Amino acid sequence: MERGARYNIVVTVRVSSLSKAYMMRSDVVIIGAGVAGLYAGYCCGISGLSFTIIDSLAKPGGQCIALYPEKKVYGVPGFHDVTACDFIDKLVPQCLAFEHTELFGHTVEMINTEDDGTFVVQTRSMGHAKKPLCISARYVIIAAGICDMKPNIPATIAGLQDISESSDFVQSCCMKIDMYKGKDVAIAGGGDSAVDFALSIIPIAKSVILIHRRDKLTCSAVKLRSISEWERSGKLKLILKTNISELTERGNERVVTITRDDGNRPLSKPSESELLLGGTEHRSGVYLEVHEHSSTGSTQQEADCGGFGMRSNESKLKVDHIIFCYGFVARCHKLTWLHALAPDIKDGMIAVDVNTMETSVKNCYAIGDVVIYANKSKNIVPCFFEADRAVRMIKSKGADAVHKDKRST
Repeated sequence: MERGARYNIVVTVRVSSLSKAYMMRSDVVIIGAGVAGLYAGYCCGISGLSFTIIDSLAKPGGQCIALYPEKKVYGVPGFHDVTACDFIDKLVPQCLAFEHTELFGHTVEMINTEDDGTFVVQTRSMGHAKKPLCISARYVIIAAGICDMKPNIPATIAGLQDISESSDFVQSCCMKIDMYKGKDVAIAGGGDSAVDFALSIIPIAKSVILIHRRDKLTCSAVKLRSISEWERSGKLKLILKTNISELTERGNERVVTITRDDGNRPLSKPSESELLLGGTEHRSGVYLEVHEHSSTGSTQQEADCGGFGMRSNESKLKVDHIIFCYGFVARCHKLTWLHALAPDIKDGMIAVDVNTMETSVKNCYAIGDVVIYANKSKNIVPCFFEADRAVRMIKSKGADAVHKDKRST
């Protein structure tokens, strides 16, 4: 716990019903130290509630640090041009400025509910054979994000399993922007993340190709206009209504095979109005010349790609890297400690009452990417109102005062 020494952390040692372990007390246990969990800590602190914040990562920040530290963060009031890493650097001191206990590098093993409704959360330090820690709290806030952070890359893409784990050909996040300097980069996806990565990489990359299976991009109008401007400049190629069907890596040659979704008709380049308004009934979308098969069964493009075979509705792109931005699959079932709590799960996420952020389990709340409710927006901004709402509900229930227990055995 790098910053733990700065705070008054009071630990009581006793034999719990779970095992011989250190037992700590807090008003609230927050599981997850991403943006949602951190801000929940701030809300607890400002409300006079003691809290313990737990995360399996060695430092706070969640996805912002683990997946895309150098990607720009948009939509947060007061931050115009800030990377995810810099945003977390500013958020952490604010959120962890109050009395609290932080257990970073700890995983939650189980959560039991005592007869009086108190939760006992058992954790263990990652990579150590130490005895578990137990935290007793009246309230739990689950802010576990996307759980195991496994990218949603379709297993049906041919050749994907043949790519070496040590290869940097296939990416699912953007750790270091500089690695794309002077490179040919393909980005798969059409949402905010894909567009954000494209806008971040275009100024330094040799070329960027944005590939999307639908006929329109789904992000803000401002970002769409930027995409249109880069596309007109020639630094960006936009390919719509197209799927990635195969990845091939042979030596230093890396090829992405893309397949058009509607036969062999030539594809037209989308106009700016089609791009911004989301397409029309006629064809929109490939900014790439596709050579049809000749009578000999080969094409100039096939020759340019080292002789890899092609069908007439396919194109092959030589790139240095491909970044998949198809999102991350929520996998609440991976959180084995949820089984004992048994909150309602919908589509792999925890269902909550949006008016309170409470789950189906009394005094157990959930916020951030791990939750689902009607019209849920998947970006950073809802984390703040969700955390505030959950803590205000806890405060309104009259949580215990901050525990003052002294260490004992």
